[in-house]
Amino acid sequence: VYKSVLKLFETITFNVNVVVIYIISIHSS
Repeated sequence: VYKSVLKLFETITFNVNVVVIYIISIHSS
């Protein structure tokens, strides 16, 4: 159970980072 929760958290964190980087690059240009 804990491993799947950790994997889910890592996936969510990765997706959030991608969105943040995308937004920053839009605002930078």
